[in-house]
Amino acid sequence: MGTGKSWEVVDAIAKAVADAKKNMTTVTIKDGTVPYNVEAKYKAAKIMVHPASKGTGIIAGGAARKVLMVAGYSDILAKRYGSSNLINNAKATIKALTSFK
Repeated sequence: MGTGKSWEVVDAIAKAVADAKKNMTTVTIKDGTVPYNVEAKYKAAKIMVHPASKGTGIIAGGAARKVLMVAGYSDILAKRYGSSNLINNAKATIKALTSFK
């Protein structure tokens, strides 16, 4: 995930993409889903991620859905609690996905 600020939209997008390329990480995918249940908290944002059976799809809302789609998951359940801030929800999702052993 990356963020960028500028007066022009094109420059802000370029900065965000450059920041995202620097902060790339690997995630664990087992049969299109996560290996086991996990909960993560980032500031006030909390997220619970659960494995799902094949054919379920991505059942998540907001920023969590976007992060899970880009990460490559095909069947997963997620629920967010506490915060409606998109950046904090995305960071909590990333924290949950990178916490697998």
